[in-house]
This record gives sequence, structure tokens and C-alpha cells, in this order.
Amino acid sequence: MNITQLKNYFSSVERWPDSIRFDDCSTTNKVKQTVNSHISILEANSGKPRFEPYYNRLMKVFGIMNTGEPNIQDFLKQSKPIK
Repeated sequence: MNITQLKNYFSSVERWPDSIRFDDCSTTNKVKQTVNSHISILEANSGKPRFEPYYNRLMKVFGIMNTGEPNIQDFLKQSKPIK
């Protein structure tokens, strides 16, 4: 999934969760703001490996919102990095 596909998906979301818990140590509040800022960062830094954690976090949000499961490592391995 590329940044355009993620952007299209997230722009169609009508009801955002208040927060998302990724694991025992990581939670994000204001999910919509987090997603929008990550998309902006990725668009400004397309293809730069240093910004891959932003992409991975968006993929986790995508996975959690679609499956409810925070552990989506197999899904991340199948997805292609941003270009």
C-alpha cells in the first residue's frame, strides 16, 4: 500500500477512534491529527528511509482500524514501502 492509497483510505474515514493502543508501551491520542501529520511528513520526504517509521505507524493504524488487531507484522511485511 502506498501513501496515496493510505491517504485515500484515511480521507474516507467518518468515525475516528479517540485513541489507539499499538502495544503495551505505545498509544496515540488524537488519531486523526496523528494520521494527517504523518501523511504530510511522508509526502514531504518521499522515499527517504529515515521516515519509514512514519509509514509503518500509518500501516499499524490502518491495520488496527480494519481488524482491531495491533499486531500486524505479517501485513507490514506484505506491504510495499512508500515511493
